[in-house]
Amino acid sequence: INVVSMNTAKELTALLEEQDRHAQKFLVSGDTTYLSLFMDAAVRLTRQTDSMAAMQIDRDQRDLLVQLHGVHERLVMVVSSGPGLLESGSDARWRISAPIDTMRAITRTLMHRNEELIAARLSAAEEVAQQAGEFAVVLTFGAIIIGDEIMSGKRQDKHLAQIIATLGERGLDLAWCQYL
Repeated sequence: INVVSMNTAKELTALLEEQDRHAQKFLVSGDTTYLSLFMDAAVRLTRQTDSMAAMQIDRDQRDLLVQLHGVHERLVMVVSSGPGLLESGSDARWRISAPIDTMRAITRTLMHRNEELIAARLSAAEEVAQQAGEFAVVLTFGAIIIGDEIMSGKRQDKHLAQIIATLGERGLDLAWCQYL
């Protein structure tokens, strides 16, 4: 889940940059095409945050996503105010850049948190693998086959092949065999 979350957080960053670009172009030009592009990116960003929140097990990350969602909604309201935003001049850039900077910080925190969780889970998996390896060393199978006829060559051994086949069906190996 955290690898998927990491990829989703990267996608959020790209969408955020796209939204910022469209909002800035809208501010400079007043062209509503940029407003439409901003709103399209806003819908995609909302979907991403919702899907990411749905898959989060970590409460801190879920809280960050809720915070991101709230800041994003305020940004959309500011940008979609359209003409009123354009009339406010340099204040408009601040009203857009402040929430975008906050969203960038939240997204960076999400990615950092995911990196930490991935590292912790990899460490735990390595520990389990090491313990399993230590356990596997303890679980070795051997066979002792007793028979005078086999040793003298009067009979051919069929037991060894049967033991190997039976262990193999269970995913196990024969580590040693001794004839007595």
